Amino acid sequence: MYPVQSGDKLYRVTRYDLQRGGFIVMIELRFYLSGPQQGLYVAAPLYKIEDYPVSESLWGKAATEGAALHECLQKIKHLSAQEIYSFPEKYPFA
Repeated sequence: MYPVQSGDKLYRVTRYDLQRGGFIVMIELRFYLSGPQQGLYVAAPLYKIEDYPVSESLWGKAATEGAALHECLQKIKHLSAQEIYSFPEKYPFA
């Protein structure tokens, strides 16, 4: 248990860069160390250079880093970088 306040979320962040069609798709992977999602890995493509990930439908969520990243990459495998960025919703991580 980490000494954080009730309601705080503590997570470790890893960033991956995927080069596709002349663009860099940044994928942020979070491992939740505390809070209601403790122990969960979440991988999400980031919306260009902003801090918000694209549509939650493209996220990978799993019990391991590799599985979360794999799920995310599987969901975007068939999409161009422009298509990834064209998903209308932008979500702050929950």
